Amino acid sequence: MEEKKEKKVREPRKKICPICGREYEGYGNDPHPIKTAGRVCDECNAYVVIPTRLTMCQYLNKINK
Repeated sequence: MEEKKEKKVREPRKKICPICGREYEGYGNDPHPIKTAGRVCDECNAYVVIPTRLTMCQYLNKINK
């Protein structure tokens, strides 16, 4: 008789936001320019990362005029 090999079920990795430190689900978001590595949760993306990007764009547009 052949022995069946048991498949190991991999536990999903915990995804921790580097900004708020909380666990999140899903793919995460690019944290640039706040962080250079990792992924951030949707909340930090909406309330920290995107506003920072917009502020940077406004500043760059202002100094380039």
